[in-house]
Amino acid sequence: MNQKKASTALRAKALLSLLASTCFSAKGFISSKRGFLFTISVIFFASTLVVYSQAYMTQNALREKLVLTVPRQTLPAYLTDDLAFDLQRLLDFNLSVSETASPYKMNIVLGDSVAKNFDIRKGLTDYNNFAKSYLLNRVAGIQSFDMNNLLDGKTELFFGNLFRYDYDYDNNAAYFLALKDNNLNRVDLNITVKNSNGSDDLNSMIWSSPGSGSTQLRVHYVDDTNTFDLAVGINPLQTSTMTLHYMDANLQVVFGLAGGRTNSVLIDSNINRQANYLLGLTYDANAVSLPVFFNATLRHTDGKLDSNTWLKLMN
Repeated sequence: MNQKKASTALRAKALLSLLASTCFSAKGFISSKRGFLFTISVIFFASTLVVYSQAYMTQNALREKLVLTVPRQTLPAYLTDDLAFDLQRLLDFNLSVSETASPYKMNIVLGDSVAKNFDIRKGLTDYNNFAKSYLLNRVAGIQSFDMNNLLDGKTELFFGNLFRYDYDYDNNAAYFLALKDNNLNRVDLNITVKNSNGSDDLNSMIWSSPGSGSTQLRVHYVDDTNTFDLAVGINPLQTSTMTLHYMDANLQVVFGLAGGRTNSVLIDSNINRQANYLLGLTYDANAVSLPVFFNATLRHTDGKLDSNTWLKLMN
């Protein structure tokens, strides 16, 4: 940087000499008084230019130093964000989590599908290989990416220690489980089954429940030829079941006591095409924040730094 300053000063000095000689050689064309004022103006302008040039170079040098000295421990955080975002896109689901106060409620909206029309295991395996052979090599240090818990036939998404979303892609079943028995206030479920030939659309719906309760349930169903709505009150500590019958297969949704947990929802399908759903859940909860992360980890080692991080999707 000192060499750059010296070079700038020499160029400025040469510029001033050239301008001065040019100005004094113009005595035959303008008066000496005007020539003197003109020379002073040029010298002032050139001096200002030199000062601004040096300030600009100094600022650039400081910015470059700042970029080069970014702590390496911040890099894995960006990498885990990228990996989690890629996994969400690969698994093709949408998620939003929000809170309301007085009284405190946790609102979760999950858009996903069962019997997806692509090979999830192959997609996850290909991405695992891509991440290990390409992405991790672009970050300083040693990385170990562990996706084994997503490659065993079921992907898991944790909502802090309160909830868990399991997608069993080997058996076309999705579980949203309350781990701490937070009271389930409301369930909104939209199901859409499309791209059939009409002969295997819905034949009937059977509702089974031990009785009404305080939890509000709203269901809206659509396929190529049918639509229906269901609005009932359920007890989230007991099992209520909605079974959709097709020509040779069923799609079953269990509310309340499902997957071995109360205040939960299970969607289980053996129909031969993708069923899309939008699931809205409102719980009593007192968590200040609810980090959401995949059951997959990234380990980063760089000198004295050794960190093992879950792939966090959102705070």
